[in-house]
Amino acid sequence: MKTALIALSLFAASSSVTAATAKYNFVGLDNSEQTQVCVVSATQGLAAAKAFGKNLFSHDTLCNGKKIAEFAKQYQQTTTPAKVKYSVVASDENVASQACAQAAAHGVDSLNLSAFDLRDITCNGRSIKSFANSFSNQ
Repeated sequence: MKTALIALSLFAASSSVTAATAKYNFVGLDNSEQTQVCVVSATQGLAAAKAFGKNLFSHDTLCNGKKIAEFAKQYQQTTTPAKVKYSVVASDENVASQACAQAAAHGVDSLNLSAFDLRDITCNGRSIKSFANSFSNQ
């Protein structure tokens, strides 16, 4: 009995892993525009389905018995965007340009300037604090 339970547990665990990593291949049962809208919603997302079936699309459209938004969400892969790394380089030898590059790389506090002095520095049309903050989590 214990052996059967362990084997069943291993089968269930391997089945759930397989189901979680499975890629779906959607095939319509007919060539109707509604079926095609459902396939597009599952493979490319709801926005693509709206664009594809402009004349037929409705949020009340049912795909396999589910509203199209729920159906599309069920099959959309959630991916995390790749982290982008920046290298900010001053475009010239100007002191303000150098300050912007340093603030982006090491934070505004690394400049050892007063708030009064910082308010006059702009980087790419933004305040130096705003500019540096956009790079703070890099």
